Amino acid sequence: MRVSILALLFAALCQPCLSGWEVTRVHPAGADWSQLMGISGRYAVGEIAYTNGPPNVTVQAALYDLDRGTWKPLDTRDTTANAVSDMWAAGFLYQPGNASVVKATAWPLAGGPALDLQPAGALTSKLTSASGQLLAGSAQFAGKIHAYVWDLAGGQEYDLHPPAAVNGSQVNGIDGTRSVGEIGLGGGTGSHAVLWPSLAAGYVDLNPTGAVYGSTAYDISDNTQVGEVDGLAALWRGSAGSYVNLHPSWLPSAALSYALGADAHVQVGYVDYDRGAGTFPRFPAHATVWFGTAASMFDLHSLLDPAYYRDSVANDVWVDELGNIYVVGSAARVNGGPAEALLWTYVVPEPGSVAALALGLAGLPFFRRPRGITCRSRPTTSSGPCTRHP
Repeated sequence: MRVSILALLFAALCQPCLSGWEVTRVHPAGADWSQLMGISGRYAVGEIAYTNGPPNVTVQAALYDLDRGTWKPLDTRDTTANAVSDMWAAGFLYQPGNASVVKATAWPLAGGPALDLQPAGALTSKLTSASGQLLAGSAQFAGKIHAYVWDLAGGQEYDLHPPAAVNGSQVNGIDGTRSVGEIGLGGGTGSHAVLWPSLAAGYVDLNPTGAVYGSTAYDISDNTQVGEVDGLAALWRGSAGSYVNLHPSWLPSAALSYALGADAHVQVGYVDYDRGAGTFPRFPAHATVWFGTAASMFDLHSLLDPAYYRDSVANDVWVDELGNIYVVGSAARVNGGPAEALLWTYVVPEPGSVAALALGLAGLPFFRRPRGITCRSRPTTSSGPCTRHP
């Protein structure tokens, strides 16, 4: 009896691992396919594709309002939005007749015309991340891609490309003046995940010792960076030596994994599972959330109807001041149909419900602590996820 009641209490305090997750299909009516790429606060961004949509538009950058549950097109041209801050949606514009040529483009959330941010002399450019009025991505000059940051408040541009990156560089995520991405050092070493601590020259190489194929960093939140090493989801805290392997290696079918987004104590991405030869798809992707360790992973795809969706991906995450978790991404249908935008949410239980349970258990003899003994801290708070998969 004692064990079962204790388990009940810890289950209530570890909701993100055991229950409480919900998934919402936010695919807009009339769209052929959709996906959400980034989230910050009330808004998420992505793209919608139409067969019979606006004139001369195949794919359209769009803003999703979480409060109202509505979509709003950001442009009347072929565009994609990858990221959003409290002021800007960021992405790129496809050039008419040549989808391989794109221009970095930003849309003010307050309304107004889109900004063409392609640097002078650049052949192409794109935005992949946003933080306040700092937007980041890359620009291609004379055949080489350069990591790039735009400061819209100060009207400045920062070329972060290091001379050592003979195969190019790019920023994938930014948080304040800190950004992460990858550089190509050449010589068969593959790409290296890097951290730019500021907008000045200089970077920290996050590629851990022993990496065979290289690494990439996709996002940053405070002092946490996420990405992949040799095709396995990875987490860093400012240095190569801090590398944490997030891949669920105890699952025999888990083949590859990628951590694509991070906020506060939460990381999201996907895990590819090998179902064996002769199956389709052989390597379905499952949207996944982590809480700092491989053992903390939770399969968000398990919340989806397997008769409707075949695979899924979690692209970004936002955690509010109460600890509520919002994950955006998409899933593809089992019939070979296109992707549909999804929103996974975890809402922290009302304090009263957990407090009432704890108060009730406190009256039981086993729950009383002898005086003079300091109780160990429990493994999680009521507003945070537990650190072990159920």
